[in-house]
Amino acid sequence: MSEIPKIPEKGKAYLGDEKLVERYLSYRVGRLVNPPPWWPTFVPPQFSEEELLEIERFCQKIVDNIAKSGERLTPLERWRATRNFEELDRPFLASATFNNITAKALDCFSGSLKPGIDLYWYPKLCLKGHLAWAAAFAPDDVAPYNFSYGLDAEFGGRSKSKLVPYAAPAWVTPPIDVAHLEEDLARIHTPDVYRDGFFPPHLWLVRKMKEFMTKYGAYDVMPIHASFCAMPEAGGILAGMKEGIKLNKTNPDLYERLAKVVLPYTISLGRAIWDILDPNHDLGWCCDFPSFGILNEATKRALKYAAIVVKALPEFLTVNGFDQSAVLEYMCQNGMVSLGSIEYETPLETVKKIYTKYGKLYGMCSNEQQSAMATAPVEKNIELTKANIDTGAGPGYYFVAGTVDVWSKYENVKAVLETAKEYGKKKYEELKSKPGALGSKK
Repeated sequence: MSEIPKIPEKGKAYLGDEKLVERYLSYRVGRLVNPPPWWPTFVPPQFSEEELLEIERFCQKIVDNIAKSGERLTPLERWRATRNFEELDRPFLASATFNNITAKALDCFSGSLKPGIDLYWYPKLCLKGHLAWAAAFAPDDVAPYNFSYGLDAEFGGRSKSKLVPYAAPAWVTPPIDVAHLEEDLARIHTPDVYRDGFFPPHLWLVRKMKEFMTKYGAYDVMPIHASFCAMPEAGGILAGMKEGIKLNKTNPDLYERLAKVVLPYTISLGRAIWDILDPNHDLGWCCDFPSFGILNEATKRALKYAAIVVKALPEFLTVNGFDQSAVLEYMCQNGMVSLGSIEYETPLETVKKIYTKYGKLYGMCSNEQQSAMATAPVEKNIELTKANIDTGAGPGYYFVAGTVDVWSKYENVKAVLETAKEYGKKKYEELKSKPGALGSKK
């Protein structure tokens, strides 16, 4: 691999020699359209007195909401009881917001902010957005999400992405072109999560969130639900989504060669998150985990990387994006599931049956639920919430709010979170009379 220019300790890389700039951008981080002013070297921002007061008020509101709820357990106690398969007052309510939707709490659902740009340019807004969201809607966690999966620019090479107003960064060009394989392999690198691209602001976000929540008492009662989404099996996607899936079937040797470039950064990002947070207090989740609808040799080849990640990190939740009915049991049997998972398309009945069998935690938020937040009336959102709890309720279950779509409506978000709490209490009160229906401590 060619020598990669070092990132300057201070200042911005593009202020230096033009040749260095060209090499830096083409080797170290790739191209980014609409980049933040600080790109590509993140400089942690300072907070004004007014901003510090805002943050203090948000944290105080989180604490007040919990104190005034009258619930038997705090969110932190509820999470610990969930992961220990102990009896609960209601399901743990995981917000799973990603980042962009939280901007709605800052602009009062006016649509004024453009989160796909604003939160990336100014990570302070992202931090305040998450705390404001937790203060406004009172979920059981705060969920700071990745700014990047690493394939946006951090692998370097040919990668090109674009910040767009209302979504995560759009992938334009993947890091490698298989038609120029050896040349491109010499240009990419496994990202350094402490230095490259959008990883430093992500770690800063989690670190500052814990710092402020600790200072103002919110961390004593609420866990942080931080992501280290890094596509552990997706080496082939270095060549593009479609090409990467094809490579796993047509050129397994190349697929595995690329996967080994990805794997170290998946593990290092997870370890970096757990260096900040406490596995006995917080939640970690890795989304875009291996998600395949059929069990064949290509699937097994990809899933073995999931097993490596599971062994390398403290317990965490995974996210499976497709119907995994044919694969979940194989994953559980072969050490490819850590603490449990969030499912999007696998039927909840199947998820509950298999994960209960293997002593795993489970939650499910279907694409229908997520879409309904933005498009359906309140009544439909309440109906879907109750159906999820009716089906899922039991030891190891937690409710996942579908607050992902940036166009989610205020009244729907409010209705879903309130229904999950009130109906969840009612459901769990009914189940108390059934032995083992709510707790089966391991």
